[in-house]
Amino acid sequence: MSSNRQRTDDYGRKWGSNSKQTHPEYPDPDPVPRGWHNKHTDAEEMRRKFGIGPWDPDVFKSYEKPYPNCLVHESPGESEWGHVGGTNFLCVAEKGSGKSTFGLKWSNRLMDVNDEAVVWRGSSSRSGGLPFKNWTKLLLPANAEIAATWKPRDIRVQNEGEPADLEDIVREVEYYEDPVDLNDRLEPGKFHVVYPDPSFSGCERVMAESDFCPKPVPFTPPSEAEDAADTTPIVHWWFAWMVAKLEYGPYDWTSLIFDEAADLAPDDAKADSDETYEKVQALRRVMADSRKFNFSLFFFAHHEVNLHSKIRRTVQWRVSLADETANP
Repeated sequence: MSSNRQRTDDYGRKWGSNSKQTHPEYPDPDPVPRGWHNKHTDAEEMRRKFGIGPWDPDVFKSYEKPYPNCLVHESPGESEWGHVGGTNFLCVAEKGSGKSTFGLKWSNRLMDVNDEAVVWRGSSSRSGGLPFKNWTKLLLPANAEIAATWKPRDIRVQNEGEPADLEDIVREVEYYEDPVDLNDRLEPGKFHVVYPDPSFSGCERVMAESDFCPKPVPFTPPSEAEDAADTTPIVHWWFAWMVAKLEYGPYDWTSLIFDEAADLAPDDAKADSDETYEKVQALRRVMADSRKFNFSLFFFAHHEVNLHSKIRRTVQWRVSLADETANP
């Protein structure tokens, strides 16, 4: 395959530039364009670009498997595979075993099979979602200063790097005000990379108003901390976002792909000044109820024991990747 083919589709167009999801009025254009129902989706484009075969449910018709039950998200009264509502799994693998690659393929399947919004955890320390950049809707906090740079591979010069123009890298960039606003910006059939808000705007209110978290929990941004050690870890923003997803909706099919899950719910979580243990408890309650709200959570980690036991016991399925062979 030529480098030009890698950059463009079969008609010479840039990948991600001509799918249903690129229409300004997606997902409900009015009037409906001619040929709209036959127009391809982001998920179909991704499959063509990366050589992912189409989903074939007939392979699983003759016997039960966790795989279709976990992947196919069905509403009450429509169940063909036996499981109704959202699902979850914990994928465990050593470094270099293909967790990110599997996470991307799973994201594509979720979009393709369920036409659902996929949320990929954005982090300043990793960029595993970058292969899907041509189809990415990047969601950034409106109340934070944003700086993007290309990091060199050489660890000795990691503080250096060329500035990156986000508008040129991904298809869409939007800015959200708080967790509730973010959820209103998620769209079916799209791949969203979300970066948490270091200002924690709206997080304390979301948690205080929710039964998922019976006691108040703090979110202290750098601007309010007397010392750097008093700042709430930015990963805690995800607790408030997940609670907001169940409390305020929308309740369209949505899946979270969360790498390095032990960052969020470490096994040694305790009742510290950030109330980490209370927040982990809230996450457990969210996972217990997420099925009813069409919300699925897929966690990835190096070792299961590093994840808090309350979360481990709530997970439905495990995925184990080979230690020595990376996914293609």
